[in-house]
Amino acid sequence: MEESQEEEEYVYIPILQDHKQLLKERWKFWLRKGLFYVLLTVNMMACIKFPFLITNLTTWFALVHVLWFELDLAQGRNSILIQFFHGMSFVGSYTICVLATLLIFVFNPGFLEERSKKEHHSVAIAWLLFAWSHWLPPILLSLDLYLNLDLLQRRHRLTMFRLLKEGQEVSKITMVRQTIRILVIIFTPIALISVWYLAGFTPQKVYDTTNLNYGIGIPVGLVTNILAGAVLVYFLKEIPNAQKRVTIGG
Repeated sequence: MEESQEEEEYVYIPILQDHKQLLKERWKFWLRKGLFYVLLTVNMMACIKFPFLITNLTTWFALVHVLWFELDLAQGRNSILIQFFHGMSFVGSYTICVLATLLIFVFNPGFLEERSKKEHHSVAIAWLLFAWSHWLPPILLSLDLYLNLDLLQRRHRLTMFRLLKEGQEVSKITMVRQTIRILVIIFTPIALISVWYLAGFTPQKVYDTTNLNYGIGIPVGLVTNILAGAVLVYFLKEIPNAQKRVTIGG
């Protein structure tokens, strides 16, 4: 209750936009919707043609990306889902990108050649598919953050940073709740990877990795995950450019 009262006191009103400006902003919604349909179609077709892909950790995160781009950021009722899936998708994309790159260059250099034989296409196509699945998502999600930063800041509502910077008192319950939101942003990708392992999948079984070094893979994955999460929180912590604060009901 304390947090709701405190956050109600700090409702920021965006700089007024006329109707034409609002219509111009609508393209961002349709861009996200278009990415949702493209990713959904591609991943469904891939899993139908090659059912073994469902065991790939990359596919699990690809499904998270699909769910993420389906969410309408302008709808306040989606705030909880946005807070849950945003970190899992954004941070997870960087973690998977780095780990997958380690896989093909360090742990299993012949992986793409083996995959091309298994899927009956050229090595060049394998490289293209790898880039699409592992290197493109971080770019798309970074672009999504850049284009929709204002809305994402409003949905995550990490107000305690601004309040503390302004020297204002922040209740303990507010700090606890917003700290939990930050932990969700950073650690949900690790939680999904843990579920993948608990389901019985391992890099050795799924990717035929013979020289996997957990002493390298785990620290690199954790550091990447935490850094990407910290960067995301840094951008989300600022309240959007706004007019003076108003009090609800005032």
